[in-house]
Amino acid sequence: MRTNFMRSNLPVSVVIPCYNSKSTLERAVNSVAMQSALPIEIIVVDDCSTDGSYELALNLAEKFGHEIKISVLRFEANSGAAAARNAGIKIAEGEFIALLDSDDAWLPTKLEVQIGFMIGHPEIGLTGHLIELASESQVSGKPEFELPNSPGKWIEFSKMMILLRNKFPTPTVVFRKSIGIEFDESLRRCDDHLAWIGCKSKGVRIFLLCFALAHIYKPLIGSQNGLSSSFLLMQLAEMKGYMIGHRKKYYGVVVLLFLLLWSSIKFLRRLFRFSLAKLLTRLRDKETSRS
Repeated sequence: MRTNFMRSNLPVSVVIPCYNSKSTLERAVNSVAMQSALPIEIIVVDDCSTDGSYELALNLAEKFGHEIKISVLRFEANSGAAAARNAGIKIAEGEFIALLDSDDAWLPTKLEVQIGFMIGHPEIGLTGHLIELASESQVSGKPEFELPNSPGKWIEFSKMMILLRNKFPTPTVVFRKSIGIEFDESLRRCDDHLAWIGCKSKGVRIFLLCFALAHIYKPLIGSQNGLSSSFLLMQLAEMKGYMIGHRKKYYGVVVLLFLLLWSSIKFLRRLFRFSLAKLLTRLRDKETSRS
């Protein structure tokens, strides 16, 4: 059964970090403005962009101001996505916080479905959902979803499931502001994964909705289209995040050593698959050129 929310009554604030995103920011904001049920506000935090993103954010605030409140913050120095998210969360007025990256976009019923699910399940502190990889020319649009009342449509994540792999990309995540999430600003990558680990370590219940409610437009790390240069950076950040989690007493030294080993195995597997894919592509190209 569909929810009865009007377009402007969801108690959620949307936080969008932005850095040199002039080419994609409007698409992200527009995907929020086109939601079947609107949030109470959008908070764009510009991380000292140099490409006109800040000015575009101000223009978008004026463009959509008659429909939805848009606040624009600006950092004087580049501080990273974690700091930008923290700044947005700090001033957010909503009971819920929804995260969106400036180069991604939501499907039209994302907030209605996800917030409706969490309102119906007050014991749940954080949810995510699946994503679809989209081309730059693709416009977000999808058939409407019913609320996921069947257990087959959602999975509760245990602490070990959260530790082993980040299945909650930031554009999919909604959480209750009351659970007190704060992203570690010493991390430029994997800060989100550490935040989810911290939540689970505090006993927060975390659920994954098993269908897509967002488009991402950047290649996934570990995919054939991902950049090999990203592998090592992500690997180092993940291992640093695991060590920070140990210092914060999220788990003991035995678990830390296991996680570092697991992370290294994942890295080698990704590198092998990427290298193999590149080799096969070269061989196919050679065969094509000969014929």
